[in-house]
Amino acid sequence: MPPAAWLTIGAVALGAALAGFVEGAAELEFPLVAMSLWAWILPPQLAAPLAVFGALLGQVASLFPLRGGFDLKRVAPFVVGGALGVPLGVFLLHNSDPARFRLAVGALLTLFGLYALAGRDSARVKAGGIGADAFVGVVGGVLGGLSGLAAAPAAMWTRLRGWKREPRRATVKAFAIVVAVLTLAAYARTGVVDPADLRLFALVAPVALVASFLGARLVGKGGAQAVGRVALLLTLVSGAALLVAAGRGLWGR
Repeated sequence: MPPAAWLTIGAVALGAALAGFVEGAAELEFPLVAMSLWAWILPPQLAAPLAVFGALLGQVASLFPLRGGFDLKRVAPFVVGGALGVPLGVFLLHNSDPARFRLAVGALLTLFGLYALAGRDSARVKAGGIGADAFVGVVGGVLGGLSGLAAAPAAMWTRLRGWKREPRRATVKAFAIVVAVLTLAAYARTGVVDPADLRLFALVAPVALVASFLGARLVGKGGAQAVGRVALLLTLVSGAALLVAAGRGLWGR
């Protein structure tokens, strides 16, 4: 096996392990951590499907404790919007080159990292209603199809709307699961994933699930916040570096 193939396998395994551990310990979305590494090394048409697959695994694995917090009226606008946004995101992924993909991912990671680390809940948005929820769903669907980062806009928006923690988490998880399923189906239909890369999906599943289990068991409630903040800081640094590196590359063309 050539060295490049070993580098890919190592990067996929490391990204899945780190993302799974942080998700289990601090409930930080899988693609945020995984993309902080994968966007640097893997081609867009491999990094995004792996991130979507990992996100689906993590969301389903953590779904059971929230089974009583779902409200269809809250979830439906996001899901409808997400279903409309996924095809556009998949189209953009199909036609993206590594530099533009890294620029987009870097901007998303930087924005979310800054927002999450700020940790301010004082601002409240009351306008918009279900129309605004559906629009956020469209944005999440586009980002999910492009990069696997579907949950971030919904998580930010429901927090700005002042929703309580459990309904917020349940809504975001349900939305993220639906978008991930639709995205993977779109990938399969449009041939985004090279069949030769399917073995990497088989690698992500056990690594991510075991790492998530270890994160949940080894990190207590007191340490979860610290793990989350460190992961967010690293995500922010990686995103900003991606943004600068990709911007320089595009500017020099």
